[in-house]
Amino acid sequence: MKKLTTFATLAAVVLLVTATFAQVPASNHVVLVMEENESASSVIGSGSVWHYLNSLATQYGLAANYYGNYHPSIDNYFMITTGDNPANDNDSFTATVSADNIVRHMMTAGKTWKSYAQSLPSVGYTGGNIAASGSNGTYYIRHNPFAYFSDVRNSTGEAANLVPFTQFATDLAANNLPNLTYIVPDGLHDAHDGTPAQADAFLQTNLAPLLASPAFQPGGDGLLIIAFDEAATSDSTHGGGHISVVLVGPNVKPGYQSTILYQHQNLGRTIFEALGLSSTGFPGAIATAADMADFFVPAASGGGSAGNGSPDFTLTAPAQNVTLSSSGTGSSQIAITPENGFNSAVTLSCSGLPAGATCSFSPQTVTPSSGMASVTLTINMPTSAASSTPARQTKPLFAFTLPFFALAAGSLAVGGKAKKKTAFWVVLLLVLALGAVSIGCGGGSGAGNSATTTSAAQTSPAVSGSSYTITVNASAGAIQHSTSLTVTAN
Repeated sequence: MKKLTTFATLAAVVLLVTATFAQVPASNHVVLVMEENESASSVIGSGSVWHYLNSLATQYGLAANYYGNYHPSIDNYFMITTGDNPANDNDSFTATVSADNIVRHMMTAGKTWKSYAQSLPSVGYTGGNIAASGSNGTYYIRHNPFAYFSDVRNSTGEAANLVPFTQFATDLAANNLPNLTYIVPDGLHDAHDGTPAQADAFLQTNLAPLLASPAFQPGGDGLLIIAFDEAATSDSTHGGGHISVVLVGPNVKPGYQSTILYQHQNLGRTIFEALGLSSTGFPGAIATAADMADFFVPAASGGGSAGNGSPDFTLTAPAQNVTLSSSGTGSSQIAITPENGFNSAVTLSCSGLPAGATCSFSPQTVTPSSGMASVTLTINMPTSAASSTPARQTKPLFAFTLPFFALAAGSLAVGGKAKKKTAFWVVLLLVLALGAVSIGCGGGSGAGNSATTTSAAQTSPAVSGSSYTITVNASAGAIQHSTSLTVTAN
């Protein structure tokens, strides 16, 4: 048991070292979209009308333990961009914000930005709300923190980055989006005044073309973040309630759900780091907040590609921890992403399984020529394997035949000639029978199909409650990558 505990500890250390290398990748194309006043329970799940957003959350990354900071809205926006709450929870706040902010850091670093606001009346507008008119919803300045900053209000050049949302499609088509794109749907399309279905349709209409752009293709550096400002007012957990945040991009772990507690200062920190603003320091609470690096493929992952411009692929296990069911089975998704025109067949296998355990892939061989390919890894690790091992089956059989051996031996020692002859054959038959049974019980495992691997590397079967490090291997000719995940037996 001590050996198993040591093994589990070493596995944990390996995972910790891997996580240490996880970092927010640099991006020249960060896009932030804010939605309004919806609790996570209303957004994520099969019963939600946010169909498009759910599809992105399933395919990419979901912050499943994310909470807003405040009620009402305004200071949640400021927390992301300043690390502070200058409005002091006043949604009618219109004063100029001179506190340190993201625009100031962008200017210092020579980065570009634009705020694309739906129903904004004109370029450079820093005034108050604009009421809904016709098909346009209300423009709320409190949803557009960039319009408050002194760095913007006091500079004609920076104010020119406040543009109507209609400019977004033009800049996207011209491949001319800035380093930081901030999208502000109006009240009709951010779930503030309109329906969630309208907000979800807005996302699908406008973000699908974005995700088809080069920055969001394999090898690109695009990062899209869709976040809610606060939950329904009935939920004040951690200040602003439980909300949903979805991260999308080629460097985001596919199918990943984070259970780490995050809030808006963490999101702000992640954006600052992605844009390379760390050398200029961080404002307010962002300075001490952790980033959300767990969402991204670790830079030092064994599944990484060569990075030399040659055709290659990356291998990742988005969920690096798998807990088996009571029946000893579990599954995980394995992602294979092509790079630099890679279009060869990749064959998968696994190693490091306890004795008696198996793993299978569906499919076992895949060609990810048209983008990321997802493969299902299934692990079968019965914890009762120790009770069915051949070595233990011979013991009760030997105990059963022991009396016959004793009788036969006695006959050989003291019996007459006829008895000795009979005893000799009895002993011989018993020896032959034991040998036949031992051979029959001790045979090796049968060969499985091409998609199943049975481990013989470890001699001990899985023990309930113990953790094991499994290695997933992928090969395509001379190109080989591996990644690992921890499996906990039940």
